[in-house]
Amino acid sequence: MKEHPAKYHHLHPAVSMSPWVYDGNAVWGVDKKSDTGSRKNKYNFGGIEDFHTIRAGSYLATKEMVEIFFRPLQNYKVYFTEADKEDNNVVSDPFDLNEGFTTFYEWILIDESGKKVDETTKETLKEEILKHQDKTIEIEWNKQYENHWNTVLKNIENYLKSFPNTFESHKAEFLDLEQIVMFMISLKWRTKPYPMEFKKLVKKKWREDIDPTKVVFDEKDQSFSHLKTVADEFAHNQLLWLFLLFLDKQGPLYVEARSILTHFRVTLYQIPENKENPNESPEFLTSDNPVREYEDNANKTCYYFPITPKLAFEFSEYDDTFPLPKYLVRQLNKERVFEFNELMKDNSYKHYITKGDHPTRYFG
Repeated sequence: MKEHPAKYHHLHPAVSMSPWVYDGNAVWGVDKKSDTGSRKNKYNFGGIEDFHTIRAGSYLATKEMVEIFFRPLQNYKVYFTEADKEDNNVVSDPFDLNEGFTTFYEWILIDESGKKVDETTKETLKEEILKHQDKTIEIEWNKQYENHWNTVLKNIENYLKSFPNTFESHKAEFLDLEQIVMFMISLKWRTKPYPMEFKKLVKKKWREDIDPTKVVFDEKDQSFSHLKTVADEFAHNQLLWLFLLFLDKQGPLYVEARSILTHFRVTLYQIPENKENPNESPEFLTSDNPVREYEDNANKTCYYFPITPKLAFEFSEYDDTFPLPKYLVRQLNKERVFEFNELMKDNSYKHYITKGDHPTRYFG
């Protein structure tokens, strides 16, 4: 089991917001609905506390995890109900305790002296159980992807120095392409709103006679404060399971990434430098949902992913009838930049992100 002190888990990682920092650690976050902006610290913006954490009650918990989670109960007899107590059906298997954890407040706990524990002691025991948390996902995200992103960006910027500053397209072979695509797909699935294919996957597993979006937990029974309903809880566990598969190079996220690497054309869009009037140069914006998947005019799947205010990737499904090179560097005029910015603004969940309060650089 992997434990880690970090509690605030970014859905859009701070490292990928960093190119938009304009003041200390601040980016300019703009409300999607009102277009009003404010200074946002990248370290506490775009995340949810313990979003990637596995703890007691999760069906993703392994044997090692549940044994550690429920160690505080090792000197107690546990009965799920009064009927169990009457029949002396002691629950001792950590997996059974984990499965029944949502009803913890209904459990009967008997201490070594044979006395039933009071509610205060019970609450203390629950706190002890919840202290142990597995942070494998957060640790592995950092290790496999986030810790390398600054190096990836630096390699791209160094690589582009060999290209002339013109609007012509140039063939290219991108360094770290696999790292770029894996990072992009992880962001697509990490951020809200959930991808449509995930929503469909989750709904397929819901019982037809119950609407889990309407089954609301009491506050004391919530496994995390952001999981209000049975639907929230189920979807969250499903998502973490997909993340674990991805980090082990398996599952639908990994298959999606491999498909892009095999069947998609790569274009890196670059905004040309305006040496005479640098403050008038347009910029790409990003958002709290920084990867846009869409269909082009030929009904081919595309992914748009801005990586700095001056650079953005587009991955487009390869079309043999339109023989462009598989890898391109292309410079954009400001009208095209503004079109992509509208696309990303529309894709945002709650906020889009710019490098300071300069709307004319992003929308004209």
